[in-house]
Amino acid sequence: MRATEKTSKTVRLTYGSLFGVYTVLTGALIIWQALDIYYRGSLNADGIIFTRQNVLESISRLSPALWIWVSLAVVGFVLWEVFSVKEKLPKLDVRYTLHILKNRVPRSLTVSKDKSLKESYKFISAEEERLEALWTCCICVGLAGVIYSIAYLANPSNFPKADVTREMLNMVQNVMPWVAATLALACGICVYEGQSAKKQLVHVKKLISASKKQELDCDGDSAKFVTYKDAVHRFFSKIHKNLQVKAQTNKFCAFLLIVYKRRVMVARITACTLAAIFIIVGIVNGSARDLLLKAINICTECIGLG
Repeated sequence: MRATEKTSKTVRLTYGSLFGVYTVLTGALIIWQALDIYYRGSLNADGIIFTRQNVLESISRLSPALWIWVSLAVVGFVLWEVFSVKEKLPKLDVRYTLHILKNRVPRSLTVSKDKSLKESYKFISAEEERLEALWTCCICVGLAGVIYSIAYLANPSNFPKADVTREMLNMVQNVMPWVAATLALACGICVYEGQSAKKQLVHVKKLISASKKQELDCDGDSAKFVTYKDAVHRFFSKIHKNLQVKAQTNKFCAFLLIVYKRRVMVARITACTLAAIFIIVGIVNGSARDLLLKAINICTECIGLG
């Protein structure tokens, strides 16, 4: 007898909750064992931090928990087949819906009577500018964090090799705040973007409805709805048209026109060329050998494969 839809959802929700909690606990045990290996190895008098014996001993302690996790995962696959649920079409994100409907709104129309339509244009434009400013701030914070992190990591005095634990903690204290700030800012902007999309959607639907009813005509004051993206698109379109005109008489402009038309391929070739140059430079100056030695040391000393 096939289970009902409600029963299947209940079983799936219960299993998913239990499996999620057990997965978190198993991850915490793995982290605890890794820290135990590190601190136990640091106390050895011979200076060897990690050994194969210590690693195998710690992993053997976790083997029952890991086997239980694998068993629960297999049980989950079986339950998902037995207690099947009718798949529903995913609900479109409000931001995607807003993007689709905005393409149906005329970018520049003149309002004859209804002032609320003007206000709708102004509200949408203001929200677009506000979101662009917020994302610009987020990018600036991220770039500042990248520059600071590179400067910190490139300074040898920050890694005196006296206390590895202290060096790692100092690195985390200097780098992680930038990562956390950028991530928190990006998440906050995404939440605000979703709320803003819901508000904009009301005004966009009103403008589309007014356009269909021909409440917008060509007389009166203009109500502009031109976003930053439109301005950028027009700017590059103008450059493209100028190149097309000048390419007939100027060989350099003709070359630039070809590059513009194949800009994606040019960007990929440029990125691959830069990568190859950096790899060659690394081999020549000995960085590749240093990296290989570090990898060997990690495998033989840290992980315990030596």
